[in-house]
Amino acid sequence: MSQTKSDAIAVAQKLMVGVDMGKAEFVAATVWCGQHEYAGKTPNTDEGCGAFAQHMEELQQACGAQAIHLVIEPTGGYELRLVSEAYRRNWRVTLVNPSTCATGNRGAANAARPTAWMP
Repeated sequence: MSQTKSDAIAVAQKLMVGVDMGKAEFVAATVWCGQHEYAGKTPNTDEGCGAFAQHMEELQQACGAQAIHLVIEPTGGYELRLVSEAYRRNWRVTLVNPSTCATGNRGAANAARPTAWMP
């Protein structure tokens, strides 16, 4: 797999965008320079995804980030609109599998159980 331009950019130079996807809407939060911001709820429609992406790019410019990195859990295909919009805009996209993520200090017995992500 070839490395893209945004792969070579340090995490500290990326506007990180985390999304909890749902059928009708999604909830997002951003991280930039250690500061967490709730980005609100957005309708999961073509128009909603386009407006959200435009807002994230405006935020990227305002904070001086070199790239946007979208982190999202695949949820029954509901994420496809937003992921497609992100790829059209050349964002870095990471699809997270919750069963492979650490769950903190709950012990190995609970490691495979997904947990809710809180911004």
